[in-house]
Amino acid sequence: ALGQQGGAAFRDVVRNLDRFQALQTWRGSDRLSAIEAASRAAFPDLMREMDGIAAGADADFQDILLWNCRGDLPNSAEIMGEQGCTDVMIPADGGVLPAVIGHNEDDSPSFDGHCFVATVRPSNGRAGFTSFCVPGLLPGHTFGVNEAGLVQTINNIRPRDHQVGIGRHVVTRAVLGCRTLMDAAAILERRDRAAGFHHNLGQCAGPFWAVEAPASGCEIIAVETPRAHANHLVFDQFKNADQRIADSSRDRQSRADRLLADSSVGRNPLTILGDSAGDGLPICRKQLGGPDGGYTLATAVFEISAHAVDWRFYDDPTGPAILEGRQSVASND
Repeated sequence: ALGQQGGAAFRDVVRNLDRFQALQTWRGSDRLSAIEAASRAAFPDLMREMDGIAAGADADFQDILLWNCRGDLPNSAEIMGEQGCTDVMIPADGGVLPAVIGHNEDDSPSFDGHCFVATVRPSNGRAGFTSFCVPGLLPGHTFGVNEAGLVQTINNIRPRDHQVGIGRHVVTRAVLGCRTLMDAAAILERRDRAAGFHHNLGQCAGPFWAVEAPASGCEIIAVETPRAHANHLVFDQFKNADQRIADSSRDRQSRADRLLADSSVGRNPLTILGDSAGDGLPICRKQLGGPDGGYTLATAVFEISAHAVDWRFYDDPTGPAILEGRQSVASND
């Protein structure tokens, strides 16, 4: 069903992208085969999900595999271009106000109107979830919430520490299916990952974490004060990492940090995610043909309380929500 929903866009849009064509140099390579083998050995059910996406999209599996491995290959920082995301995390206020995660999903403007939201209920024991989906890709690498009250949002990062291992899109899908954040941490701390992301994670009555997890390591930070994250490694463990830092990522990080320091911003992440002011490249990237090639496809806000996650999805962070819901979680008391 995921393949069918995004199939036309994968065939007509994705396969015509320059960055998809650049991936073809890895088609049939030993490295791609090794990443597939490692991913199937670790998460066979999720690779069967990828098989299903290919079948539903009427697409060659190698094309779907390449697309899902787009950040796992050594030259991916150049292939991926300038797309990225911005996140704002605001911890709970003394147990009275909920913890909040806000997320701008930025990618190619070519995807505008072709992405979709899926509610998935697996029959294999993994948690069901609701997630924003990009044609041809496993769910999990954007933003979503699962039936255990676990929220995950993802920021792309560009370190040059790639290795043969589990594909990072398989990892994010596995985390989205976890029932506890401790289970998610066990996945992110594995050292057999091909590449990685920055993960923003929260759960009802559970921890509130910012996680940087490139292939070379994993650092988990408890979010105790408001913080933002764009698309480069900023934690102390990785301060000397060899990475590409795009101008947009540097500018969005700097601008978001300044806005968070402004007491007038309060607890509304949309104030930051909808911002297009400042001296550098903007946080909100709704302008087609903008200066850095990135585009804000969607925005999400998750309010995480003890027993429920209230979520709202936006086409534009400066406008009204177009989809909203509540994921309730039974009390363990």
